[in-house]
Amino acid sequence: MRAGHTRMEIEALDSQRIDGWGTAYVVPREVREGYTHLIRSIEDPDRSPRPEGGREDRAPHLTMKRQPKRELERQMLKHLDDGRARTLNRLAVELWDQNACTVFTTQVNDILWDLVERGEIEHSMHAPIRFRRVR
Repeated sequence: MRAGHTRMEIEALDSQRIDGWGTAYVVPREVREGYTHLIRSIEDPDRSPRPEGGREDRAPHLTMKRQPKRELERQMLKHLDDGRARTLNRLAVELWDQNACTVFTTQVNDILWDLVERGEIEHSMHAPIRFRRVR
């Protein structure tokens, strides 16, 4: 059960979903840290193998924090345009060769939920949480 919500509230939210997708429910910002959207799916790809000597960017979370929010948002939306539902981990691996734990510490998490709030993407209601474009 999500933090801060009673069983009745969760059941009411679940009754609002269409085909298991949250189109009416946005996770409140104060409980997002405890939401299960960091759970990976068995179908998620792995990051590329670490090259000998390590990766060139040794602090990718800091590099991403310097990227303009609009550019990251554009990349995410363009990638989701194919209609496939993806976990945050899959999205991060496919776009930036990083995992969900790394991008979660950047503005990517806020961008993700901003897109949900604006109705541009939606999320599944059960783990592993997947995100997809609203059609």
